[in-house]
Amino acid sequence: MKQVFVEERGKIAIRNVPIPKLEPGTILVKIEVATICGQTDLHIIEGLHPGATPFPCVLGHEGAGVVADVGPGVKDFVPGDRVALRAWSDGTFSEYVKVRVDDALKIPDNMSFEEGSMLEITSCVFGLVDQCVRLGDSVVILGQGVSGLLATQISRAAGAGRIIVTSRNKMKRDLGLQFGADIAIDPREKDVIEEVGKITGSCGVDVVLECAGVPSTIAACPQLVKQQGTIGIFGACVQPVSFDFFAFHQKWARILSTGFKWAYSKGTFVRALELYTSGKISLKPLITHWYSLDQIEDAFDLLRKGDERVVKIAIKP
Repeated sequence: MKQVFVEERGKIAIRNVPIPKLEPGTILVKIEVATICGQTDLHIIEGLHPGATPFPCVLGHEGAGVVADVGPGVKDFVPGDRVALRAWSDGTFSEYVKVRVDDALKIPDNMSFEEGSMLEITSCVFGLVDQCVRLGDSVVILGQGVSGLLATQISRAAGAGRIIVTSRNKMKRDLGLQFGADIAIDPREKDVIEEVGKITGSCGVDVVLECAGVPSTIAACPQLVKQQGTIGIFGACVQPVSFDFFAFHQKWARILSTGFKWAYSKGTFVRALELYTSGKISLKPLITHWYSLDQIEDAFDLLRKGDERVVKIAIKP
C-alpha cells in the first residue's frame, strides 16, 4: 500500500509498504479521506513539533474510511463500518491504517467521509471551548482558520453571548459571521485591543480563544480578557512569545490550552459527532481544496504559500 512518510526535515515521500498486521484491540481501515492539519502536519514536516516521532515517521492524524478487517477480540466493529479516526501515531495519509478501537468512531451514512475526517480537530476544539465558555459569556476568537471557525460554531452552540472574531482574510471573516459571530474585525484595519475595549466599555471579554497560533495574538490575550476571565490557547505556536504576565496576573485570569488529556478523550470525540448530527455545527463548507495522495506535496506547497482561499485541504488516496 502507499503511505506518506517524513523522510527528513522538510522532505516527504510516498513509500510502498505492507498492509499492517492486526493485533488484539485494533482494526484495519481503508482510508477514504484524510485531511491536513494546517499547523501540526507542517510543524512535523519542518521538525518543529516536539511530540513528533524521530524521522522517518508517518504523517497524518485526521481521517475517515471503511473498516476492512478487525483484530482478535474486537466486537464493537465489523468490516464495512464507516468510521472517523484520530490516529496520532498511525499516519492517515495512506491507503490503509491500523488503529486502536478507542481511536475510531462509527459515523452515520449521511455524514460524508470528509466531514468524518474533521471530527478529530472538532473534538480537540470542543475540548477547549467546553472548558472555557459558559452560557452568556462574551467571547473573542483570534483567528478564523479551521480551528477558529470551529470555535465560533461551538461557542455559539454553547450559548455564548456576544462573539467577536478576528481575521485578516475577508472570506474567513464572512464565514465567521455566517457561523454565528456577531462582529468580525480585520486587524489590518483596526487595533483589536482598542476595538474590543470600545465594544465592551473597556471591561474586556469573559473568554479569549486564541486560534491563530502566532506570537502577536497570544501576546494580546491578557489585554483582551476581563477580570477573572479565561484565556484558551488552541493555536500551535512554535515561536517564542513575549507575554505580559503581570497584566494577566492582575486580572486574576486563568489560562488553558488544548494539550490536556480531556481534549483528546473518546468523550470529546463522541461529543464532536453529536454536535454534527444535531445540526449545531457545519463541517463541509470548511473543505476548500482536494488533492490525491500522489499530489500531497502540491497540497503542502499550497499551504506554505498562505493562499487566502485555503481553509481545509482534503486528501483522497
